[in-house]
Amino acid sequence: MKHIISSLLTLLIGLVGILWMVSVQMKHTVETNQPDVTSKVLRFHVRANSDSEEDQALKIKVKDAVIEKMEPLLKESKSLEESKEIIEEQMPYIEALSLAVLQTNGCTDQVSVYFSTEYFPVKQYGDLTFPAGEYEAVRIDIGEAKGKNWWCVMFPPLCLIDATYTEVPKESKEQLKEVVGEEEYNRLIPVEEGIKEGDTIKIKFKIVEEMEKLFGE
Repeated sequence: MKHIISSLLTLLIGLVGILWMVSVQMKHTVETNQPDVTSKVLRFHVRANSDSEEDQALKIKVKDAVIEKMEPLLKESKSLEESKEIIEEQMPYIEALSLAVLQTNGCTDQVSVYFSTEYFPVKQYGDLTFPAGEYEAVRIDIGEAKGKNWWCVMFPPLCLIDATYTEVPKESKEQLKEVVGEEEYNRLIPVEEGIKEGDTIKIKFKIVEEMEKLFGE
């Protein structure tokens, strides 16, 4: 019996070692091949006060109002820096607009509007897959900002496309391709036949993330 237990433990340790080596190799492969879009796009996040139905509804109302204001201002922007300058100039108005939306709906929460650079996991955006990595983002935090967030890509200006849409329109994809380059863009889009390339990237990232959670960096 002891011999069987010892053999099983040895087998388990060996399997864990093999899985870890595979995850390391996979991480290297994904990082080597992942598109460098993280430094070329600007994300927009609105985080709700909480996950209550009321707070989530207020989040959407704030998002709608801000996008309606910013979309025409950012529509003709040709660079990330130009977009950031426009947004920075409009930040006092964005904050005032967000507060006005909340107050109109009987909410006294405060808001914070700021730029941040932070790690985001793999995310599906319509039929595109954005890799995990450090992204620059414009954030609106409502109240305690402990609820789920809504997000979109602010540069290039794709924020009229809800992140829950199943497919990004062709015109918007062309804008994205122009910004990130054709080679990197092609790594984000699904292939026409068989398994989607984006799904493959997403699966690889998820495996790596779960292995790191289990075994540490």
